[in-house]
Amino acid sequence: MRDGVDPSALYDRMYRRMHPDSARLLGEALAEPAAPAWPAGGRLPRQGADGRAARADFDTDLVLEPLRSLEGIEVVAVFKERFDGAVKLSCGPRRTFDVQRIAASFGGGGHKKAAGASMPLPMAESVKAVEALVQSALAAEGRG
Repeated sequence: MRDGVDPSALYDRMYRRMHPDSARLLGEALAEPAAPAWPAGGRLPRQGADGRAARADFDTDLVLEPLRSLEGIEVVAVFKERFDGAVKLSCGPRRTFDVQRIAASFGGGGHKKAAGASMPLPMAESVKAVEALVQSALAAEGRG
C-alpha cells in the first residue's frame, strides 16, 4: 500500500470480474437443483447444456454453499461443460463425507470439504460416474 497499491481495486480485479450472465446462471442453478436426487438428498445441478456457463466462465463453486446448506443434503456435485468438451466437477459435503476421494477417482484433488476434477467424459457420463461413486460411498458409510 505504501507503494501505491489500492487494495480495493486489486480485490475487484481479482474477485469481482464475473461475466454479466453469472447472476442469471446462479439463479437458474439454485432454482432447479434436484436432478436426480441421491440417497440422503444429494443433488446434481447441471450447468452448461447450452454453453452459457462455459462462455461466462461461471464459477460453479458459487452454487455449492447454498445447496449444501439445504436440510437433508449430504453431498453436492456441480458439473460444468467446458469449451474443450471436458466437464468440470466441483463438489462439497454438508458434514463429514470426504469429497476428495471422489475427485481423486477422476485425477482431481482438493480436500475433504471441497474438491474438484476435470473429467474428459461427456456430461451424461460424468454425472453417472460421479453419482455411482457417491452412492457407493454413502452406502458404505450407512447413509445411502
